[in-house]
Amino acid sequence: MARPPLRKRFLPLAVGLGVGLTAVIVFAMCMPVVRIAPETCAEIRPGMEIEEVEKIIGGRPGAYDGVWGWQSGAPHGKVWQVQSWISSQGEIAVEVDGSLRVARAGYYPIRIKGQNQTEFVWERLTRGVFRDLSRQHRDMAYGIVAALIVAVVFVGIAFLGWEVRALRAVDLLLIVAIALSLTALVLGVDEVSWMLTTAGATGIALSCAGGIFYLLLPRSHRRSVFKGV
Repeated sequence: MARPPLRKRFLPLAVGLGVGLTAVIVFAMCMPVVRIAPETCAEIRPGMEIEEVEKIIGGRPGAYDGVWGWQSGAPHGKVWQVQSWISSQGEIAVEVDGSLRVARAGYYPIRIKGQNQTEFVWERLTRGVFRDLSRQHRDMAYGIVAALIVAVVFVGIAFLGWEVRALRAVDLLLIVAIALSLTALVLGVDEVSWMLTTAGATGIALSCAGGIFYLLLPRSHRRSVFKGV
């Protein structure tokens, strides 16, 4: 008995992976990285160390969800006197005493004046794992992740097109990928954007690796618009 085409064998798996990945992305986007709410603030007790507060809230003091401008009624003071956690859910301000232990904590609703939506999306998807990196290194990590996501999309298109024989120009995908990568690289260098520069460089490296793999395939397995390739 002839084996079913590869497309029929892997299409259910591809659909299942796509649905599962979509569910994970939706879940990640709906779940804040830190717990900033009145209920969370109620768990913070006087005498606690800041490290304990960080475990309760889920992260170090700072602004989350891409928020960079806000207004609230929280107290302000020197860094060692007031530690604040800010997100689109509000602000938790913790006042500390001379021994750097919690004196009191409060939750305050905020009015957002400025928010970087790109930072919001990346933070939710990566769960804040890049927050401790410097700005330059964080942008480079974002660029690598972005390039990998685009590479997965291109590989999926090439694979499905190969199987249904609807796409007879797999090499054109490589050309488009290199063109996009070069564009990102040039824009990144021109605008001094580490994210675009890294994404472009990573894209070129992945495209070259894909091209080498493609050329190593038997000629009968290739899908090309160029005769003899």
